[in-house]
Amino acid sequence: METTKKIEIDAGCFQSWLDEEGVKVFSTDDLEEMYDQMLDDEYSCTIGSIKFDGSRILHELDPIAYRCGFNDWLDAGNYVEIGDEDLFGGEYLEDGEDEEDLKQRFLELSGGAA
Repeated sequence: METTKKIEIDAGCFQSWLDEEGVKVFSTDDLEEMYDQMLDDEYSCTIGSIKFDGSRILHELDPIAYRCGFNDWLDAGNYVEIGDEDLFGGEYLEDGEDEEDLKQRFLELSGGAA
């Protein structure tokens, strides 16, 4: 059985390096706004003369379904959460970038050892 080694690095330096490398990092709030926009574009409805946003309907009437849908949407979009939420505050990498590979590249370029 192969085990993967967790690479521990300084969160601030790593995030600065990600910015320099042009790796897009999304906050949970940014992704929730994108998910809400998708729901609003696809599933809004009008009752009488009042328009209701699909995201608001789902979030208020069934918050568990909203969260499950959000997680499925993240998986379908290949967003990967960055490590420890306490260090990174629930941020995500785009397009399935591999966090451990990025950390290894960071360490190699910065002269650190894994």
